[in-house]
Amino acid sequence: VVVLMVLDGLAMYMLGRHLGWSRSLSIAIAIAWAFNATTRGRAKVHMSLVGIFHVPLVFLGLLLVAKGKGWRSIAGAAACFAAAATVAHYYLITLTFLVPWLLVYLLISAGPSSRWLRVGVRTAAAAVPAVMLVGWSYLKPLPPDFIKPGTVVTPSTGEAQAGQPHPFMTLFAARPVDYVTGDVGIGITDWNPI
Repeated sequence: VVVLMVLDGLAMYMLGRHLGWSRSLSIAIAIAWAFNATTRGRAKVHMSLVGIFHVPLVFLGLLLVAKGKGWRSIAGAAACFAAAATVAHYYLITLTFLVPWLLVYLLISAGPSSRWLRVGVRTAAAAVPAVMLVGWSYLKPLPPDFIKPGTVVTPSTGEAQAGQPHPFMTLFAARPVDYVTGDVGIGITDWNPI
């Protein structure tokens, strides 16, 4: 959880610095992004969903291909897209629904329509490693030694009565006060006292 929160913050910090924001503003937004009510709530019950680093990385990659000139910006964008592809598959699926809006953002960032073809080719080239990684993880989701025919994996979170939501949906849900105060969902000690 801590590693994912650090990655969340680093990704947002890199985006802020690329946008020309000051170091202090970039650090502040990185802390806010990494330690928000959603990531703190997910840390208690869905630890892999703490990693929301893909959002700033995707935008950073799009800016690199839209504004960059050489192969280094394509390589940087490819690294951003590939790193974003390592996020939980839940987020990859939701990200695919955002692709039309991301393309609009890319075209707006690219500037005049005379640059759109060039930026499209650069984006396609930068996306290759991420597409290959997602394809590989789709074809080989688990190591062969881990897969046992005829077994079903059941979550160990316990069962709720028929028609009842699982208790974690109410116990660890973000409430309005969580957005302006400490980490009251999991105790009085805030993970981020700042």
